[in-house]
Amino acid sequence: MISHKLSKDGLLILLFHGVVKENNYQVRNYIRKHIEADFFHDLLVDLKSKGKCLSMDEIIDIYNRGEEYPPNSFVITFDDGFENNYSVAAPILEDLNLPAIFYITTDFIENGTMSWTDKAEYTLEEVGDNVVNLILPWSGEKITIARAEDKIDLLKKMRSYIFADESRNPQDIIDWLYAELGFEIVKTTYDPLDKKLSWEQVREINNHPLFVIGGHTHTHPIMSGLSAKDLDFEIDTSLRLLKEKSGVDNCHYAYPQGQTNHYSKTVIEALKKRGITCCPTAIDGINTTQTGLFDLYRYMVDDLP
Repeated sequence: MISHKLSKDGLLILLFHGVVKENNYQVRNYIRKHIEADFFHDLLVDLKSKGKCLSMDEIIDIYNRGEEYPPNSFVITFDDGFENNYSVAAPILEDLNLPAIFYITTDFIENGTMSWTDKAEYTLEEVGDNVVNLILPWSGEKITIARAEDKIDLLKKMRSYIFADESRNPQDIIDWLYAELGFEIVKTTYDPLDKKLSWEQVREINNHPLFVIGGHTHTHPIMSGLSAKDLDFEIDTSLRLLKEKSGVDNCHYAYPQGQTNHYSKTVIEALKKRGITCCPTAIDGINTTQTGLFDLYRYMVDDLP
């Protein structure tokens, strides 16, 4: 269980994306972005028995007072805005009386948009048992995909290429992949791995005494790779839609992808200018009160050993 990561001297922030009732895929969800409900429940029961769950508002208050975090303290966070956060995860959290924060990508809610990684996983799952020969456009490497393992290996190569350079456009890779496989690009599905929250569900979550909604950009780009104009658009649009559609008006945000090269001083200043006071990363680590509120570490949770 993840409780072994709790620290007597610091704060553990947990990063989840989705919680599903079951997972019956060969390729999709290979990184366990959506964990199974039973695992989620048992993980939280274990954490609650050994640590203290804090809200992100409490973290801001403790940091601003210059105090130490309570021993074995932890925070529960979710990214993106999947519908299963509302229908599967929230009831478990409510039953255990545990606070959580949900960082929402507003275009995902507005249009049900799938991320580029979900689009890639979807089409490779749909290929089935067909054998396909490809030449990777960024390296010229020739590969053959036939088994689930081949497809997962291709997904890993795609992720490594995109995430290595914030200026690379994931849509270019999706356009290439779908063209090579002969598929029309999918925009959304009602699969539990794709279905997003409704604005009414976002409102209900935000009005719940245990839960808070935060921003996560409008279209989920790597923020450090954006022009000043596009950065303003992403932040302003997300904050405007959250307020207009669901009455969300607070100081919380999270960087998409959230690795060291995915945010910058420019991004932080743009967020601060708009009243954001806390924006965690997705870099693994334990936080102390020396860790700034715009550099907080988060541990991405999956159900692999």
